[in-house]
Amino acid sequence: MFHEPELNNPAYNDCYFSYDDGLAESLYVFVDGNNMIERFALNTTLTVGETGFGTGLNLIALVRSLRDAGIRDRKIRFITVEKYPLSVERIKELTLRFSDSIEPEMGIFLSQWKSTFASIVEGWNRFSFTVDLISVDCELYYGDVVPFLQSIPTTIDAWFLDGHSPDKNPDMWNETVLGLIGANSAEGTTIATFSAAGIVKEGLRKGGFFIKRRKGFGGKRHMSQGWYGVEE
Repeated sequence: MFHEPELNNPAYNDCYFSYDDGLAESLYVFVDGNNMIERFALNTTLTVGETGFGTGLNLIALVRSLRDAGIRDRKIRFITVEKYPLSVERIKELTLRFSDSIEPEMGIFLSQWKSTFASIVEGWNRFSFTVDLISVDCELYYGDVVPFLQSIPTTIDAWFLDGHSPDKNPDMWNETVLGLIGANSAEGTTIATFSAAGIVKEGLRKGGFFIKRRKGFGGKRHMSQGWYGVEE
């Protein structure tokens, strides 16, 4: 039996992912929302930026989706931020319901995350792992989102915007943050987010993105997709 409050981030009193099926949500919103399978079929390396690392589920879902699609010999550069990093035990607790669906990816990730979490420092932290010829280089910024975005070392190809809901965590979705996301993007860079809030869409448009509304996951009415500098 799972109780919803146990799945919340107490800092925001908000869930890390859908109570119904967090893995399916991640695949739908972020992997499919950024067309990652099609893009990795054409590119050996892509750089993904994320606002809100949480349990690492979005990264794990991406790796799993590539394996399921038969795509091998690829490199993911994953650049992300987290203000409240989670222990291995807490990640296992949160992802227990669908843990069988994300092995061996989650186990391999957690073996690296354990030592990273034990020695984590403010600012940039790095770790790597490989699953079935898919290599992941993860650069995680421990701290606030603005200095993270101000110090990103490269242009992002696809954004996973997943920093809790705008009403629970407004600092992750303000105009400054969304403008910096645009500043770290190039023509054709994509974004996907569960949020269809007006403040989010308007901030991304001001940041240089063309925004399109898409059907949301599960019972959610809408989500947002975007392309930097161009229309779809």
